[in-house]
Amino acid sequence: MLTIPKNLYSDRRLTELEEKYLIYMPIAKYESIDWVKNYYSDLNFKTICDVDDGRKRCDVNLEKQYTYDDLRLKTYEMMQKFCKNDHTPGKYKFFAKLDFDTVLDKRYLYDVIRYISDNSDRRIYYGKTWPQDGFVEMNGQFYAISGKLVDELCSCNMLYPTRAGEDTYFAEALHQCVRENLLPEDKEIIYIEYNNEYCKHAELNTDGVSLKLGRSVANKM
Repeated sequence: MLTIPKNLYSDRRLTELEEKYLIYMPIAKYESIDWVKNYYSDLNFKTICDVDDGRKRCDVNLEKQYTYDDLRLKTYEMMQKFCKNDHTPGKYKFFAKLDFDTVLDKRYLYDVIRYISDNSDRRIYYGKTWPQDGFVEMNGQFYAISGKLVDELCSCNMLYPTRAGEDTYFAEALHQCVRENLLPEDKEIIYIEYNNEYCKHAELNTDGVSLKLGRSVANKM
């Protein structure tokens, strides 16, 4: 399992990539768009809202309303929207899905985006690995794929969700696209493990900071 080298690109700016990368964040009505827009204001970043979310800072509104229990269906529609409206072959070197309640170290995130973008001609799947029967799943808090996988995912007939978890569904759909459309010798996917030190879920406690985010704060558990 590979890891991202630390501070590998500290002297290079993401502006060099221009519009070659994109991060999607599916967001619920009880989650603050203002918070994430401020924290990630320097990134190519879109909030994905349900049909009934009328907030002006929603970048994309889906066609249905979803609950926490059917996030797999929300992920399916989100990726259909992405492939239809945002994607063209070769447009992106990096695509990621990020949860509202995940706080990423920005310098580390820059390294992740740069490293995968610089190797976008390879099949890279990044995140917190959960091996499954026949494929590798990445935890839904934050996962990313390289440009080559983006193009292959959007060019196939994407699997409809049958499994419960949205992260399990995405992983299964991605692997099915690779398996169905490629010769055996071309099916290698490089899995890169994220660093827990730089990816905090639901809360962050450090010098002078005590931060909590997500469903428990909004009393949605």
